[in-house]
Amino acid sequence: MSKKRNRAIDWMKYAYEMVSIIIGVLIALGVDEWNEDRQNQERARTALINIQNEAKMNLSILEVLHPRNMEAFAVVQTESSEDDSATIVPGLQLQDVAWKTLMSNGISVHVDYDELYQVAEIYSIQQIYKDFANQFVEQIMVTRSMSIVNGNPLSDSDIITASVELLTLLMGIEEQLQNHLTEFLDERSSEPAN
Repeated sequence: MSKKRNRAIDWMKYAYEMVSIIIGVLIALGVDEWNEDRQNQERARTALINIQNEAKMNLSILEVLHPRNMEAFAVVQTESSEDDSATIVPGLQLQDVAWKTLMSNGISVHVDYDELYQVAEIYSIQQIYKDFANQFVEQIMVTRSMSIVNGNPLSDSDIITASVELLTLLMGIEEQLQNHLTEFLDERSSEPAN
């Protein structure tokens, strides 16, 4: 009878050890998951700070370019061919490194959906702006080249006037991008710091 009792005690001892190991493993997995989630939240916060800094830099570029471009655009609209001050400078130097980094490393899943949507919208408008700006520059270069080849070189304002439809779109998108960046940064500055 003592052998039966020892076997029962041995099974109880093994069962207790097994349950202890399982509980220990579950606790370790939970702590590891909590730590990983905490690190991902910190990375997401850092990514959003980088995006905010990038947005500030892009906005400062647009705040310089847009008024000058609008003045030049007004000259183009008056169709004054004597005034060669109509120099449009598209913001091709606007950056999107912070956005691309956020999207490429999987951290975006840890960013609030509404905030991610707002940022995606800004960078989408910025990409459209840069695409139109590239088209504008390309059209200017082609028009200038063709005028030289045809032996009838055009002035800068004549070349820009030839691109007025594209320029109208570009100025509208530039203003829209500037407004979105301003709104985004105003909202971020009014949020309490975490």
